[in-house]
Amino acid sequence: MKIFYNFSILFVLFTACSFDNKTGIWKDATKEELSVLLSKSQKTLFNKEIQNKDKIIKLEDEKKLVSWQFSNYTISNKIPNVTFSDSKIITKLSSRLSRSVKKDEIFYYKDNLISFDHKGTIFVFSTTSNQKIFEYNFYKKNFKNREKKLSIAIQKDTIFVSDNFGYLYSLDIKKKKIKWAKNFGIPFRSNIKIIDDILILANQENILYGINVNNGDKIWELATNFKLLKSKFINSIAIGDGDVYFLNTSGELYSINLINNNINWVQNFSNKFSSGGSEIFISNSIIVSENNIIVTTNEALYQVDSKSGNRNLSMNLVTEIQPLVTEENIIIFTKNKFLICIDRLSGEIIWSKNFIKQLIDIKKKFKIGKIDSIYAANNNLIIISRNGYLLKLSFNSGEILEIVKFLKKDLGSNPIFVNNKIFSLDAKKNLFEYR
Repeated sequence: MKIFYNFSILFVLFTACSFDNKTGIWKDATKEELSVLLSKSQKTLFNKEIQNKDKIIKLEDEKKLVSWQFSNYTISNKIPNVTFSDSKIITKLSSRLSRSVKKDEIFYYKDNLISFDHKGTIFVFSTTSNQKIFEYNFYKKNFKNREKKLSIAIQKDTIFVSDNFGYLYSLDIKKKKIKWAKNFGIPFRSNIKIIDDILILANQENILYGINVNNGDKIWELATNFKLLKSKFINSIAIGDGDVYFLNTSGELYSINLINNNINWVQNFSNKFSSGGSEIFISNSIIVSENNIIVTTNEALYQVDSKSGNRNLSMNLVTEIQPLVTEENIIIFTKNKFLICIDRLSGEIIWSKNFIKQLIDIKKKFKIGKIDSIYAANNNLIIISRNGYLLKLSFNSGEILEIVKFLKKDLGSNPIFVNNKIFSLDAKKNLFEYR
């Protein structure tokens, strides 16, 4: 079924944009424009330390993960309370898996670690034999001097790949060859999710697609508002309870029924009415949890009822990285380096800690580096830094319990928790296992 939904006429101030004559597409906003926007959106930063008043924070049961097939682990983008052995054993599994010059994204499927580089090469590495099984480059000599920006998802021994040229293709892991490939003509700009043999993704014009995973044919599409001036934020997709949730680069959050493909509701989180009148939208990936969607933008933190679309939580807090969401709480790390634990039901701040102050107290400030990500693991908070440090903190207070250097060099990929281990690439693209 084909759907076309046009909410409103889009007016764009052309003088604020720049055109790329080589590709015919509009460029991302400059660093200067984003810097101005961020400064306007953070006039008042939360800077108060709050002690937990004897509240015991409950976590869901620990879960041993055996695969990591999507960005942010699953179709809901919610990473659970994971397990890892924490024996302080670091093992180098491979040297220089790729020549990528950027931070990579890694996945795990059937004892294989899967990743890609900026040249479009996808590689599969066996963690049982400790060797690269195969690598594949779809582009060969095409787009030779152009950076390839890929998004991938893995299901049923198949790697599904979208790119910034409008290609979507599937790669058979066992047969080591392409199953099918399609050119949709417009660069894709989203993560990929798969449910019931339907692959869901969006392009840079904020058109959402439902694709048949078996042959690449389009099942349905949904056109939504888009802006020609974009930040580095890409469209974010998550799935839960029979609905797909789509936060586009215009700041609109859509709920779409996967059975009849109808729109359930739409919420707008764009900052076009904020002071300064900027319309650049920035957000982290949306997360679906307990019949709610968590949205964290450059303006605030929101929680939206997944059925009605009503906002049941709105806080003037801006997180620097993807938040950690549990059944009862949201943990954020703010741009002024405060770690904050929020009760999802009441909106109460249970505790907040000045992270830099803690590091100064334990004389680790200049070794940790920038914070990369937050996880729940072994019933503790786990913070991973760009300099390759793992910090263990108390969930009930935010106090630092332990600091371990788990990578000798800087972080070169997202860390993933699989089979009671942490896998990660370092800056030289060496693969390490921490357990």
